[in-house]
Amino acid sequence: MAQSKGDQALTAQGGAPPPFVVESLGTSERRVSFRVGDSWCQLNAHTLRSGLRLDVTMCQYAPHFAFSVVQPTADLEFVVSKGGVILARTDDGQELHRGGNTLQLGRTRQPLPLRITPGSETRTECVGVSMSERQLCELLGVPVLPAALRTVTESSKPFPLLSQAMTPRLFRLLDEILHADVQGASRQLWHEAKALELISLMTDELQDEERAARPNLSPHDVERLERVRRCLVEHLEEPPTLRELARSAGFSETKLKGGFSALFGTSVFAYLRHARMEEARRLLLKRHLNVTEVALRVGYANPSKFAAAFRREFGMSPSDVRP
Repeated sequence: MAQSKGDQALTAQGGAPPPFVVESLGTSERRVSFRVGDSWCQLNAHTLRSGLRLDVTMCQYAPHFAFSVVQPTADLEFVVSKGGVILARTDDGQELHRGGNTLQLGRTRQPLPLRITPGSETRTECVGVSMSERQLCELLGVPVLPAALRTVTESSKPFPLLSQAMTPRLFRLLDEILHADVQGASRQLWHEAKALELISLMTDELQDEERAARPNLSPHDVERLERVRRCLVEHLEEPPTLRELARSAGFSETKLKGGFSALFGTSVFAYLRHARMEEARRLLLKRHLNVTEVALRVGYANPSKFAAAFRREFGMSPSDVRP
């Protein structure tokens, strides 16, 4: 969300920067605010122990108030909001609707200049949680994000955004965070818990449509699919073929592919590729093997192809990995 970042380059109508006031509210929290006439914005930014960032923003703009903003890069942002809609226009004329009664998952791959035009005098309130894709995988306990979330993480667009209408549960949680009356030693812990609850609820909501299309899997099916997953992890160097996996689990190839995708949120091939790259990163961090040896350990006879796959996965070459 453009209005939820306190570190942006911001210019108000007429070219004069708003008079920002920055306050430290402790070692892990700060407040950034400004007021220009009847227009104002306040952001409380919490740096959480888990490495996540929680932003709580309240703003209201007078009619015809407009300003320019540069939205910084962000790996993943979960944002819930209520109140007025804020129109953000990119340099090339594309319109992005922010705020309103929405839940949004977005990613900004590069700094994004925007021109902000409030849709009304209505107050806008929002809460956002920022994190990396890796952090989200760790929090969810999955090697690969669910398909609904991958529409954002795997998009080639510079600023993919997934939006849905708010739900009663999220409205209640949003109000709890906006009107928190928690002080003292428990304040950071409380915000940490609410940030994790927000991620959990939003992930569930974003997957609802995906769940509706899932095939029914019996407990026996789940057990056999888990056996297939373990087999892939245990044989990264020479994995079985799809036909061999299906035969060993007692599935047809079609049912194996559909069931695996439904249970684990990704294809058999994509899961194998991700597992190989995670194992390669682990081996490289131990520093006991060189890049060629690691490539062979995870099933790549060609070190160049391994390096290219590793770079796509982690955004760096294998030789750049440091403990």
